[in-house]
Parts: sequence; C-alpha cells; structure tokens
Amino acid sequence: MLQMQLFRILLLFSLKLAAAEEKYKKLNLSRINDSMYVVDASFYVGSDEQQINLVQIDTGSSDFWILDKSFCDSPTSEEEENHNGYSNQESCEVYGSFDSNNSDTFQATDREYYIEYGINSADMITSSGQLVSDQVSVGDIHLDELYFGLVTNTTSLPPTLGIGPISREANLSYYNFPYQLQREGLIDVVAYSLSLGQSKGELLFGAIDHSKYNGTLLKTPILQAGSGGTQVLLTGVALTNGSSSVFNETINEGYIYFDSGTPISPLPAKHFDDLFKHHGWEYDRDAMSYLIECGREGEKSILGHTLEYTISGDIVIKVPFEQMVVTVESDGKCYSTVAVTDDESFSFSNDAPFFLAGDEVLRNAYVVYNLETQELAIAPAANNPEETEEDIEIISEDFDIPKAKDYSKFLEYWSTAPPSVTDYAPSSTSSGSISGETGSTSESSTSEDIAPSSVKPLTLWGFAVFFCQLLI
Repeated sequence: MLQMQLFRILLLFSLKLAAAEEKYKKLNLSRINDSMYVVDASFYVGSDEQQINLVQIDTGSSDFWILDKSFCDSPTSEEEENHNGYSNQESCEVYGSFDSNNSDTFQATDREYYIEYGINSADMITSSGQLVSDQVSVGDIHLDELYFGLVTNTTSLPPTLGIGPISREANLSYYNFPYQLQREGLIDVVAYSLSLGQSKGELLFGAIDHSKYNGTLLKTPILQAGSGGTQVLLTGVALTNGSSSVFNETINEGYIYFDSGTPISPLPAKHFDDLFKHHGWEYDRDAMSYLIECGREGEKSILGHTLEYTISGDIVIKVPFEQMVVTVESDGKCYSTVAVTDDESFSFSNDAPFFLAGDEVLRNAYVVYNLETQELAIAPAANNPEETEEDIEIISEDFDIPKAKDYSKFLEYWSTAPPSVTDYAPSSTSSGSISGETGSTSESSTSEDIAPSSVKPLTLWGFAVFFCQLLI
C-alpha cells in the first residue's frame, strides 16, 4: 500500500514537473526583404480557422491587427498601392483576410481601431477599422479570446503582431497577446525573449533560451521618459575601425528604444556626415540615409567599422557596419540603415526623447522583455544563434537576473504598477458568445479607455517606409 501511494505521489509530481517544463510557447521567425521578421507559421482566426499569413513581429507596438474581408473588394487608392506594394485584392491574396460572418465565436465591439506609425504628419502610415475579439491560433498556441484590430483601410501592410506594453496600444487599453497568454494559463509571467539571426529568429513567450547569447544577461529597468514603450538607459555610443576609435561619447541621460518592427537605427548626423562623405557616399533626402553604388571602394572602406552601444553602464552591444548596409538590387545601390538625424546629442530632450535600436542592432543582442517587472535583460547575441542547441529555462515569478551597473539611475522614470485595461462590451450587432467579464472593468482599470499614445515612437518612420518599399 505504501509503495502504491509513493508511486502515485511520484507520478503526480512528474506530471506537474512536465507541465511546468512545457509552460512556454515558441514562435519561429523568418527575415523577409532584408527589412522585417515575420512569423513562420500562419495564424488561424475564428471558429472556422481563417488563415492569415506573413504576420510581422513588432516589439515597438502592442496591437494585433489583420485585414477585414471588405478591404479586399474595396477600390485601391494610390496611397494604398504605393505603400503596400499591391492592389487591395492582391494584398488579401498574399496576407489573407477575415470574414467575421463565417465565425461563430466572433464578437464585435463598439470601439473603432486606429493606429498611426510615425510622428510627423507627412510620414504617417495608418491602419483603421474596428476592435473585435475572437479565438486565435498560431503554431501550438491557441487563445480562446483575443482582442485585435479588424482593418478596413491600411497603408502599413503586412499585418502585425505587436507585443509591446499595453501603454503602447492604439487609442485603446486591453489585454494584448502576451498578457492573454498568461491569462489563459499558457505562460507564468508576461515576459518573452527575442533572438534575431541573419535569416531566422526565435521568439519565446515565458522562457529564455540560454544558448542564444554570450556572456551574462544583465537586467535594466524600462524607463518611461517621453512616451511609453521599452526604452532603457543609454550610457555610451562609440564607433571603431579595427583598433582605431572614430568617436566615443559618454552619455549622461540618454535612452534607447528596442524595436524589432523597423530596419533603421537613427543616430546624430554630426558623427556620421564626415565619415560617409569622406568615403564617397551620397545623402538621399527621401531615404534620410547615405547610399553608394555597390562594389565601389567607398562601400568596402566603411564595412570594417563597428558601432558599439553601452546600456546601463556595462551592457555592450557591438554591431558590425557590414550588417548596417543593405543592397537594393533594383537600382544597384547600397543603403546604410543608420538614418542620420539633426539631433546634436544622444541625451534626452523633449525634441529627441530617445534613440532607436532596430533589427540590425537586435541581431547582435539577445533581449528578454519582462512586462510585469518592467525590465529588459540584455546580452550580446551568440555567434550563429540559428545553429545553437536549445537551452530553455522557464521564466517564473521568482526568476532573477543580475542587475546592470547603472540599474539604479533615474528610477523615478520606472513604474511597475499594473496596466490599466478595459474589457469592451460587444456591440449591438455582435454575434456569438463572449466571456462574462466583458463590459466590466478590471481591478487595475481606470474609467478612461484611452492609452497614452496611438503613435508608434519613430521620428524617422518615413525612412522606414521608403526603405521597405525599395526592398520589396
């Protein structure tokens, strides 16, 4: 009898341990057009599992949005074709669309969905439609209910899975994809880790893959100076050429924003104008970047440089310049993804609240985003991260990582207060069923359902759009 009881106890423990070990979710990513990372697997939305393809991963925004069926049949404007690269019908054939009439679990709300990417009105690209909810599956992830934007007008394809903080949601405040994973019991902590290789990537929800980085992961707080997001303390920027230093600037109060949704990394022109011009590069005002005919000596001369970012005092990310030059086959030109700005300093100001680390920087870093503790953990990326053998550890509530040297600086900008969210009631025309919570406000909600900003924090988003169009 005692042996049987012991066996049952051990069996139960083993089952619980196995369940705990599997409590993370993984999405494989692919880099397309040298400009963005998309989820390898298709998304399936609604009770009838309508297919959505080539969904871009974006840590710089926070909403999941897809095309509504009505978009496919609508006339294509010149602006839509210029930005999206396809007619509306062709866009639906490439990316897929969603017909809410075919899903028994679909719920509309009375809330409009609208997101702008950019800051200057001339640079804005937008997506608009309605906030809705339905079941969503991708890979081995299944969510019974997820809010998302069902878009009827857009100049910002492909469809996007924004996984940033709730504070970055577009004019609304609800539990987005990472939070819903936790609410439905698929992960323990609202956290994820991102590894971007040269052609492939890996996104782990609720876990860390220790094989994807070199050295030690160090954590640093997310500082909400300026608009909300995932910016952290930037304490130094340097440019080297072999053993020679081109410049090395220590920063008293700078911030850098990690954004996987853009191919660019803007930096002050004063450090780069002379360098590019000296090697024969020309400035393109439309692209807001320097370019040169590929293969010229001036291109080769600049490829040996290395850009170094120092974060919170002792996290150093080195970015080879050869990774910041992209070839556009259509015109035979090589473009730098360092987008120069008129800013005179890396330090914080109202005009230039922070700098941006795009994909080419993130390919050289391993970043863990913990949205509950409002911290990032960062380390240099492993060599050839696409070829490493997995070493996965679950992120639990008591999981801890050493602090970076300057972790305690400017903590007045750090807040771990729970996000304010609203459960939006179904509209009078909605069909299907929705959870009993809908229409109520969570404990951490406020009476306002408007998030702090609906604008993605990219002062140079116009270049990003132009740049991606060149690569399509």
